[in-house]
Formats: sequence, C-alpha cells, structure tokens
Amino acid sequence: MPEYQIDPSRPDYKNVTEYYEIHDTIAVGLKNATEKENVTGWYPNYAEFGAVAEHTFFNSRNKGEVGLPYNNLDTKDQMPFVFHIYSVGLRFIAPAGLVEPSVGETPSDWNALAHVLWSATVQEHTSLTLTVREDDKLKNNGMLTPEGSGPNGIGIAFSGSVNSVINTAVTPGDNKLQNRFPFPDPIEVARGSTYSVTVTLSRYIQQVLQALPGPSNYTFNNGTAIADAKEIPARSMVRVSLIGRRAVQQRGEQHF
Repeated sequence: MPEYQIDPSRPDYKNVTEYYEIHDTIAVGLKNATEKENVTGWYPNYAEFGAVAEHTFFNSRNKGEVGLPYNNLDTKDQMPFVFHIYSVGLRFIAPAGLVEPSVGETPSDWNALAHVLWSATVQEHTSLTLTVREDDKLKNNGMLTPEGSGPNGIGIAFSGSVNSVINTAVTPGDNKLQNRFPFPDPIEVARGSTYSVTVTLSRYIQQVLQALPGPSNYTFNNGTAIADAKEIPARSMVRVSLIGRRAVQQRGEQHF
C-alpha cells in the first residue's frame, strides 16, 4: 500500500494514511428495568436483548448519540473516509461480580453468575457478518473473532449469601492485538460506502438469554448500614471494532 494517495481533483494536497480504529457498542442494562434510553439497539436487560436475533453495528448509532467510549464515528452507515480494514474483533463485556454488603441482606450476585455466560458462552453461539456495500466480506463464528483487548485471566467474586467464591471468566483470549481475526489482504472501503457488522444469536442462546436475570444493580454501602446502601445500575456491553488504516487530508499542510 502506498504511503499516501494523491487526490486527482487537488494535486497540490496529499491524502496520508494513518493507523486507526473504529468501534460501535450495544449496551444491555440501562437506568432501570423499566426505562429504555433512546438509543437504537440498546436494551434494558438480557431478556430483551435475547428476544432479537440480529444486532447491527456501524449503521445504527454514532458518537453524538452514545458518546465516545461506545462509538467514535460522527456518521452512520456510510464510511466517512477511505478505510483499509486489517482486522475485526467482537467482545461481550459483562459487569464484574462484587462482594455483597452483608451476608443474607441482598440476593445472590447474578452479575457474577451471568459473567461466565455473557463473556464466553454467548459468544460461542453467535455469528459475525461483515458487509461492505452488498458484499459479505466475512461470515464467522463469534468466538473465532476475538477482540484481543481488555483484561484477561480469571476474576473472583464473593457471594456472601452462600458464603462461597465464584470464579468468572474475564475475556475470551489474551489482551494482545494480534489475537483478532486478520484479513490476509486489507478490505478496501471507499469513502461514502455503506458497511455494517451483524451479530446473530443462535436460537439456543436466545432461549438462554431470555431466561437470564439481570444485569442486576451494583450495591455499595461504603461501610455504613445496609439501609444506607446505594444501588447503581450495572451494564453489559457488546463491542465490535475494526482496525486498519484510513486515508485523510494531511492536516495543516499544503504541497506543491
């Protein structure tokens, strides 16, 4: 790939390529069980997420609607610049199980129990399809498309009501960027092209999710009485990321 591309309409300017990542996120678990934020494709709980078989990315939300941690594009559906996709990654992110404030005062930590299902098992029963214009560039099992980032190893959560330790998987794969699905030759996406990623749930995992409670709230008491404990909504997420190189105008420079 050349280090830069000349814009035929402006030969005095250079379009340079730079290493870049784009991502989009679906959140599951909102302000409370009955209130749904006005974001396309976000869900208040696992059951409603599981009731939908196909979930789309990059053509449903933008940065202005959900914020930079969840999406880093100003556009929806159309690629805002020339982009060469080197790899794609999918990750299911669950809230960690936490120590309960006091034995017998709160229900079992459903977040700790759901963590294993959401972070590992669910991804095994999904597929990922990358589409550019009308062409499906990739159809893959979800677990064969790891994101290659984030914490890894084993997390430990304590369930006070049953006085036991629950081991929970943290992420499917080491946090190394080479642990993604790479393309032997970069997928070239022209500026203005339509593109999307679709994550499809199997009928089996849809049934599992529709029976799964939560995400449950975090409960914090800061060392005070249980009556003063504060409940903060927990949130699970599904994130898809594309890593590659984009061609953009070299900022602040004019070339002759």
